[in-house]
Amino acid sequence: MNTFSTSLAAVILFNIAGQANLGQKDNGPPGIDAIVETWRKRQDRVKSFDFMFSGSCSHTVEGAELMKLPSVLRNSIQPVSYRKSLRFVVSGPKAYLEYNTMNWSFDKNEFLPGKTIIANNTTFEKTAFAPDVYSFPTFHIAKAKKENTAAISFFVVPMNLVFRPLGRFQADKVQLDGIQDFKGKSLLIVTHGEDVLWVDPIRGFVPIRYYQRRGNRTIRLVELDYQFDESNGWIPKSWKENGERMSYSAELQVEKYELNPSIPESAFDMNPEPGTLVSDYVDDTYYIMRANDKRMLRPGEFNGTNFEELLHGNETNYVILILLSSLAVSLIVVGWIKIRRRLLKGAIETK
Repeated sequence: MNTFSTSLAAVILFNIAGQANLGQKDNGPPGIDAIVETWRKRQDRVKSFDFMFSGSCSHTVEGAELMKLPSVLRNSIQPVSYRKSLRFVVSGPKAYLEYNTMNWSFDKNEFLPGKTIIANNTTFEKTAFAPDVYSFPTFHIAKAKKENTAAISFFVVPMNLVFRPLGRFQADKVQLDGIQDFKGKSLLIVTHGEDVLWVDPIRGFVPIRYYQRRGNRTIRLVELDYQFDESNGWIPKSWKENGERMSYSAELQVEKYELNPSIPESAFDMNPEPGTLVSDYVDDTYYIMRANDKRMLRPGEFNGTNFEELLHGNETNYVILILLSSLAVSLIVVGWIKIRRRLLKGAIETK
């Protein structure tokens, strides 16, 4: 990449640097501290937001799942294309995400429509899956990965690049690496480890392009476009992205948005509905939520096909079986002890 020493950059960014008043040198381009400080101020200004966006999406089966398929079938699967709708709500480090998707069914060998809701209150991350691959809803409970919204889903990385960049990038590891023309604009090149971000100095260092790189490979490319809001400045209007994971691609447009709305705490928590299979990775328990209780599941008890039987059945027979088994073991032990005593007694008498 070009080094950041060209006089062209200084000329282009002189006025912006002066207006920003963030400590850069006179007659010089803004430094990385100015960029980070502008990001920080945007994060502090936009404490909460509620965005709805939709558009076209295409992907195949996720890599780890794909390897479970026979090679003949694996090579025959074509990416599925559909219209995707998402709602992303954030308040501070808490986040809620709702979106539709298409998931591969191993039983039917086809993609089935589904819906996913993720709620992260910084203590727990709860994920609800509508019936798709399974004919019943499922629910996962896990510890929150980190106290920021950057971890919630790769579907909303563009939003986090704009409003929570310092949740995704560490300020002390961000570096300025050059300047480059892109679609008629002179953009600053910012790096964070292997990742590369192109930001627009004219529009408050908002990200225009993002390369997520691993091992000298670009595994994700995002390009964003903006609209101007008189009260809030530059706001995402649309973006397109391509990802190596699942051969994912999307072109999404913002349908509506609200910045700094008042959002209740309850928006970032949820509980499973009756008739839901629950995997609680915090307590290491598995159960079916019923109207008045939880049907606890033993390891291996749910086999993928007996959900209705477990939902409507009870654990009485299992308890009785355990008691009978325990009683049988006790009788065997007592019987063996008696036999042992008689054998010992007979041996002593013969002497």
